[in-house]
Amino acid sequence: MQIIGRMIQGNGGSALAAGSRAAFAVVATHLAASAGALTWMLLEWWTRGKPSVLGMISGAVAGLGTITPASGFVLPWHGIVIGMTAGAVCFWACTKLKQALGYDDSLDVFGVHGIGGAVGTLLTGVFATAALSIGPNAPAGNPGLLDGNPGQVLIQLYGIAATITWSALATFSPAQGHRADRAAAGEQGERDRWSRPDPAWRSTSVDVSGQEHIKHAPCEIDPKIADRV
Repeated sequence: MQIIGRMIQGNGGSALAAGSRAAFAVVATHLAASAGALTWMLLEWWTRGKPSVLGMISGAVAGLGTITPASGFVLPWHGIVIGMTAGAVCFWACTKLKQALGYDDSLDVFGVHGIGGAVGTLLTGVFATAALSIGPNAPAGNPGLLDGNPGQVLIQLYGIAATITWSALATFSPAQGHRADRAAAGEQGERDRWSRPDPAWRSTSVDVSGQEHIKHAPCEIDPKIADRV
């Protein structure tokens, strides 16, 4: 509930005014979260035999992440459609796509926020309504595909491509550096392990009488600690 409340406040507050645009953003956000939770629940019920609280929460978060780019630009009923799309697409991404690609995403950040954000950005270009965004900086508003401006969809695709490229480059470089550091640390640790034998390493043998004999392993021991062994 805290996440839903904070997302509603953030999306509604983005207008920086308590007006009709902020009201539309709040209502669309709330409806998208509800539709996402309901869609995820139904899909989980259908595929797994029963719904789960975690699944409903994931659907709500998917709806919130997907409606965020569109808040303030779409009508409330658009929020329902976007939320339902988010619940279905993100459910598929967190189950089928994740399993097919085999990537490690324990919290499903990519499946919910990554996929959901891309879907929401694209659908903003479809459902954007010019009447909601008319202002000093946009006298004609920002219409989308359904409002007679199909070119907005292409602009949204450019934005998605730029975000994916930037995220990939910003992730690849630190990941490669981390991998190199781990390899160097592992190689140094392996050398240390073999260059400094453990003086406590012993071997046990049993003679014919059944008596055990513990003897030192044939390794070089530091004279300073030899009397402790």
